[in-house]
Amino acid sequence: MSPGRTSRRRTASTTSPRSRRTASPYGLAGVTAPVEQRRTVPDLYGKPYYDNPGHPLNFTSSSESQNTYVYFPRGTDQRSGGAVLGAYAAVGMVQSGDVADRDRHLLPHDFMVYRNATATKSWFLLDEEIVVLAAGVGDPAGRAVTTTLDARTASPGDQVSLTGMLRGGRPWTGAGTGDLHWLRYANTTQRTAVGYVFLDTPQVRVALDEVTRSRRVVRTSNPDIAVTRTVLGVTVDQAPGAEPVCMAYALVPNAGGTQLASYPNGPLQVLANTPHLQAVSHTGLGLRAANTFTPGWHEVAGLRMDGPASVIMQRRGHRGPTTVAVSDPTMGRDRASVLIRGRSLRKVSSDDGVRVSPVHGGTRVDVDTRHAYGRSFMVTLQG
Repeated sequence: MSPGRTSRRRTASTTSPRSRRTASPYGLAGVTAPVEQRRTVPDLYGKPYYDNPGHPLNFTSSSESQNTYVYFPRGTDQRSGGAVLGAYAAVGMVQSGDVADRDRHLLPHDFMVYRNATATKSWFLLDEEIVVLAAGVGDPAGRAVTTTLDARTASPGDQVSLTGMLRGGRPWTGAGTGDLHWLRYANTTQRTAVGYVFLDTPQVRVALDEVTRSRRVVRTSNPDIAVTRTVLGVTVDQAPGAEPVCMAYALVPNAGGTQLASYPNGPLQVLANTPHLQAVSHTGLGLRAANTFTPGWHEVAGLRMDGPASVIMQRRGHRGPTTVAVSDPTMGRDRASVLIRGRSLRKVSSDDGVRVSPVHGGTRVDVDTRHAYGRSFMVTLQG
């Protein structure tokens, strides 16, 4: 996600409304942004909207063009959403340019257009952790890019600590930049903590700063009242002209150091992390989850998926039932298909629109996704 103009493509933020007054909009949790200063609409045009009624697009305060290009410019990539299986979820998005960037040749010469950075991202929501994968993170225009893995705030008087371990085994405390294996943020005053496991991530910059900003930064009609907070930022920086990078990390609420240090030998595994396919497995849960982003067949860990889709599969025990959830996050496909490698499985139960058939090498699941608008379809199989 990039800051600035509003987009339909959003990532979940762990920050509160108060924290948004102090954390930079370029450094909110989940944001990938080029390093540049974006001016607000009032700063650019002297009023809360762009006024140009004489242009063919007829920019007035309540016109369709105002909504399309100023108030609510949407991202141009259609892949945004995911699948749900019980308490688990697989969510993905492609960060793209917005419609203003796409249509800049149609827009007035004094209309300001900002170009986003690029990234393909997935969030896999499991029992103990949220696993985040990002691929193709960078900027085709060659600007420096920052990706904020997390941002958190605390009251200035709270007792906050940062501990962790580098990949070489040396302990880590406080702020700085390093090749981190894990990091733990604890607010003992509030009795809260969160851990970060860097599964495959470039060097991470950790900042813990006291920040004071006016509430008017959020909305011009707010009173000019200063708010001070202690702000944590966990960030990956990319230099100008750098090649796109991949990142894989997990957020582990309330984790202790022993738990965080155990992840290299634990049940969680990253199976794929590319702009085409992102997938994880968790042997303790008997679960595999994948997001696909491009046309064609994608295969990982015994799952073969056709085109953009989100898939979660869980099998309890060697002979237990297998449950599969499938969705079309583009909301525009008529059908999504998944081939499960291995012995043939029969359908026990399913949602309407799900068909199961034996094929050479496994079991095929076809889902009618037309007009499903991204909802998940479930099927239970037994073999």
